[in-house]
Amino acid sequence: MNNKALYLIIALMLVANSLLAGSCVVRVLSTETDSLRTTFQVENLSASDCMPARFAVNMPFASFDREAINAIRTGEILKITAEPSEFAFNCLYFEPVPATRDISEGHIHEIILAGEGAEPDVQGMMTVLQNDGSRRQFIVHKYTLILVKSLSDHLYAGRLDQLRTGWKCSVGFDIPDDDDNYDFAGRDAEHLPKIADNMIVDYAPPTE
Repeated sequence: MNNKALYLIIALMLVANSLLAGSCVVRVLSTETDSLRTTFQVENLSASDCMPARFAVNMPFASFDREAINAIRTGEILKITAEPSEFAFNCLYFEPVPATRDISEGHIHEIILAGEGAEPDVQGMMTVLQNDGSRRQFIVHKYTLILVKSLSDHLYAGRLDQLRTGWKCSVGFDIPDDDDNYDFAGRDAEHLPKIADNMIVDYAPPTE
C-alpha cells in the first residue's frame, strides 16, 4: 500500500469519527477517577437529541490537563464534544459554560432527605414556595453551600436535615448564558429540578 492510499484511509477514518462525534451541554452528576482518566456521569441539557439523555464521558489525562479535570465539580455545566466508544463517550473537547446567577426567593415548602440507594453526593430534595406563589424544586448536593442566618444575623454552615419547612430562604443556582445547544425550557417551574448552588436560610424558632 502506497503512502497516498494510507493517507486517504486515515483521512476517511477521521471524517467518520467526526461524523459520529456530537456536541451538547451537560451537567455533571458524579465522577470516578483512576490512574488514566476521569469518567463523568452526565445529564444532557441540550435541546438536540443527537446525544443520550444521560451517559458516561471519559476524559483521559493523556488528552487533557489533570488539574483542569480535577477542578470540575458535581453540578457544574460543561459544553462538550464527544465520540462514542464501546461503553461510554470519549471526550474530544470541553469547556465550562459561562453562567449567570439566578435566585429563587421564598419559603421552604417541603424537604425530602435522600434514602438508601441514592447517589452518595446527594443530600436530598427541597421545594421552595416562591414569592410569586409558584413552586420550584432543587436537588441539594453535599457541595451545596447552606448558610443559616440566626436571629442575631450571624451565619452558620448547615445541612439539609437541619432545615425546616416554613423557613425563609434564598436559593442561588446557575443558568448558562445564551447558547444554541441549551434547552431554555428548563427554566420553567415544571421542568426537572435544578441543582442548588448555595442558599441562605433564615432560622425561625419553633412555635408553641
